[in-house]
Amino acid sequence: MTQTGSVISLHNLCSNLIELARLPEIMITDLALDSRKVKPGSLFFAYPGSETDGRLYINHALQQGAVTILYEDDESFKLTLAKDYQSIPCIAVKNLLALIGPMAARFYNNPSQKMRIFGVTGTSGKSSCSLFLAAALHDEQQPAGILGTIGNGVYGAIQESSHTTLDAISLQKTLANLQNQRVQNIAMEVSSHALCQGRVNGLQFDTAIFTNLSHEHLDYHGNFTNYAAAKRRLFNFPKLQAAVINADDPYGQQWLQELAGKLPVYAYTLDSKLGKVSPFPTVYAQQIHLSIQGIVANINTPWGSGILHAKQLGRFNLSNLLAVLTALVARGMPLAQVLTKLADLPQVPGRMEAFGGGELPTVIVDYAHKPEALKQVLMTLRDCCTGKLWCVLGCGGNRDKTKRPIMGQLAEQHADYLIVTDDNPRREDPKQIVADILQEMIAPHSAIVEHDRERAIAHAINCAQPQDIILVAGKGHESYQIVGEQKILFSDVLTVQRLLAGKQKLGE
Repeated sequence: MTQTGSVISLHNLCSNLIELARLPEIMITDLALDSRKVKPGSLFFAYPGSETDGRLYINHALQQGAVTILYEDDESFKLTLAKDYQSIPCIAVKNLLALIGPMAARFYNNPSQKMRIFGVTGTSGKSSCSLFLAAALHDEQQPAGILGTIGNGVYGAIQESSHTTLDAISLQKTLANLQNQRVQNIAMEVSSHALCQGRVNGLQFDTAIFTNLSHEHLDYHGNFTNYAAAKRRLFNFPKLQAAVINADDPYGQQWLQELAGKLPVYAYTLDSKLGKVSPFPTVYAQQIHLSIQGIVANINTPWGSGILHAKQLGRFNLSNLLAVLTALVARGMPLAQVLTKLADLPQVPGRMEAFGGGELPTVIVDYAHKPEALKQVLMTLRDCCTGKLWCVLGCGGNRDKTKRPIMGQLAEQHADYLIVTDDNPRREDPKQIVADILQEMIAPHSAIVEHDRERAIAHAINCAQPQDIILVAGKGHESYQIVGEQKILFSDVLTVQRLLAGKQKLGE
C-alpha cells in the first residue's frame, strides 16, 4: 500500500487540540510512534507505554530527522536534549494519548468521514461478526474492508495483523489506503484496549455492535466493571447512526435502556419470548435447529421474517449471525438479500474450522482462549458428538492468569479427554502455566500433559475414533507460537491437516 498522508503545518494539525500559542509554524510530512520509523520531516509522539517509555527515545527520533516532538507531560519526566537538537520544538502535552487519533485522522484527511464503518466490540464474536459483515457487504464494484484479529485490508486480500485494533496512526493510514481502493464499507473489531488507549479517537463510526461480555483482560483492566466501561465507550462516539446490542447479555440489556432515546437502538436475541415483548426494535430466532451441518432458524425482525440457513456451528454463531443481520437490515439492506448472503458465508479462519470426518475423527480448530468462549464451543460440540469429545488446550503466558483454572475446570466438565499443552508461553515457565490450568480440576491426574503442541494434537488424532470430535483450542488462525522472545512458525490448521492426511494414508 502507498502512503496517503499529506503535508500539513503543525499549527493546522493541532488546531483546537493543543494551545496554538505554543506551536511554531513547521511543516509535518509524516507521523510516528516508534523512533525507528521516524523519517525526515516526521512528528514523533512520545509517551509511556506498557513495555517501554517512548520519551526515552526522543533524542533518537531527532537523530532520525524528526522536526517536532510532542511528549506526555508529567512531573516524573524531565526532558534532556542532546546539544545538536536543542533548537527543535519539543512540546509537553497533557493526555497526549487521547489526542494522537484526532491528529492522525486530520493528517490523513479524515477517511472515516467518507466511509461507513461498522465497529464491533465484545469479548467473543468480534472476528466472526467482522468477517461476516465484510463478506456480506463486499462485491467487485464496491469492495468492503475488514480490520481486526484475522487481518486488515480489502475483503479477500487481507494482510496479517499484530493487534485486534491497530495503533491510531496505522489505523488512519490503513483507512486512507482503503478509501483509495474504492472501499466504502468497513467492518472493524474494536478492542477494549483500543478504546482505553484512544486508538480509535478521531474515527467516525456509523454503526456500533455489541456481542457479549465475559471474563477476559482483567490483568489489564483490573476488574470486570472497568472492562465493561471500556467496551461501553464505543457507544458514546459522536454521529453514531445505530447501536446493535445483544439483549441476551446483562450488560447489553442495561445499555439498551441507557441508549434508547439518544440514538437508534436495535436488539437481537436467541430468546423468542424476550424478542416478542422487547420494547426495542428486536431481531429474534425461533424453531432453532443446530447440527454438525450448520444452523436453520426462523428469524423475526421489525422488517419482516424469513428462514436463515447457515453453515456455521452452534448457538453462539447464531447469535453472531443475528448481530450481523440486524446491523445490515437496520442500515438499509433488504432482509431477503441479507438472508441469501448469510447462507453463503465462508468459514472464519480458526473459528470452528472443521477438518476430517467420515473415516477420520472430526477436528475443530477454534480460537477459544477465554472461559466463556471455550464453554460455548465445548457445549456446541457435545451436542453434535456421537462419540467421545477430546479437548487440546493451553493458555497464553504473560496474560490473565485467573482464567487458567477456570478453563481447566470447563474442559474437564465438558470433554471426555483432555490434553493440556503449550499455547504461547511467552516469557513464562510452561510448567507453571499447565499447573495453573490443572490446579482446580477434580481429577487433574486424568489429563494428559504434553508440552509439545504438535505431539499433543497428534496424540488426540491418533487415539480418536471416527465418531469422535477433537477440539484444538486457543490459537485458531495464528501461524506462529511465541516461546520466550521468539516467534516460531506453527499453525494448528496446517498441523491438523498434515496429521489427518497421515492417518488417512495409514488406514488405506
